[in-house]
Amino acid sequence: MDCVVGRQGVDKQAILTILFRRTNFQLMLLLEEKTSKNVVTASAAR
Repeated sequence: MDCVVGRQGVDKQAILTILFRRTNFQLMLLLEEKTSKNVVTASAAR
């Protein structure tokens, strides 16, 4: 699991990436803000 962020001070959004190693499948979820609450919400919803 990793979080990709944009330019500091300019972008609020981030992309949460989750890699399933067994199948080499990567899931990318757009986050409105880079906060732990948004990460938990996005990963639990999928």
